[in-house]
Formats: sequence, C-alpha cells, structure tokens
Amino acid sequence: RAARNKEKREKERLEEMNRELALARQRQQAEKERRLGEQAKHERDEFERIIEVQMQQEAAERQRQVEEREMRVQHSKELKSQIAAREEKAYQERRDYLEEGNSCRAQIGCERKKLEKIKERKIDELKKCGVPEKYWAELARKKISI
Repeated sequence: RAARNKEKREKERLEEMNRELALARQRQQAEKERRLGEQAKHERDEFERIIEVQMQQEAAERQRQVEEREMRVQHSKELKSQIAAREEKAYQERRDYLEEGNSCRAQIGCERKKLEKIKERKIDELKKCGVPEKYWAELARKKISI
C-alpha cells in the first residue's frame, strides 16, 4: 500500500510537473507570438514609413523636374525672343541703311540735275552773249561728277 501511495504521489507529482511545463510552454508560445506580432507590426510600420518617405522624395523629384523643365522652356523662349529682336533690329538697320542710300542717291540726282540746269543756263547765256563755240564747247563736254 505505501508503495502504491508513493507511486500515486510520484505520478501526481509528474502530472503536476507536466501540467506546469505545458502551461509554461503555452505562456512562452503566447509571449513569443505576441512579440512576433509586435515585431511584425513594427516592421510593417517601418516599411510603410519608408514607402511614404520614398513617395515624398519621388514627388519632390518630379516637382523639381517639372520646375526645371519650365525654367528651360522659359529660358528658350527668352533666347528666341532675344534672337528675334536682334534679327528685327538688324533687318531695320539694313532697311534704314538702304533707305539712306536711296535718299543720298536721290539727293545726288537732284544736285546733278541742278548742276546740269546751271550748266545749260550758262551755255545758253554764253551763246546769247555771242561767245564763240570754242570757248563754251569744253564746258558743254564737261561731265558733272559728284
């Protein structure tokens, strides 16, 4: 009987130890799952934060590229405007130069006609005064050059 009691107590003690071990294992498993859940949540939060930062950086980069492109377009327009203005100025200067040349030629033509008229008048006066041809012939042959 004592041996059976001893055996029974030993069996109960082992069962109690097994229950405690099983309970400890369950607690450890629950703690491990809780820690893994927290770690997974932390990693997910970190991942989402990194994605958010990357998206912000990409948006900033796209904005910078848009602004840079707009600056290049604006600069190109300014250069084209300057080129057009310079071409227009050169064209106007050329027209003014040609206009001046035309007015100079017209003025010279007027001067030449005026001198031709004076020459003709002088020759006529000399003829009327009875001056022999040998004296005014050289004047008649003389070309007017301005």
